[in-house]
Amino acid sequence: MARILMDLNLAGREVGSNILTAATIDGAIGWVIFAFVLSNHRLGSQ
Repeated sequence: MARILMDLNLAGREVGSNILTAATIDGAIGWVIFAFVLSNHRLGSQ
């Protein structure tokens, strides 16, 4: 993502920062949901 923003000359602009922030938050939420699903799957199989 950062490489694309750098290629488009958007990395130093506010829109580039907003895109990276949104991608980081999206990734973190994805990992939390993934961990929640795995923990529920393990509890259900016992």
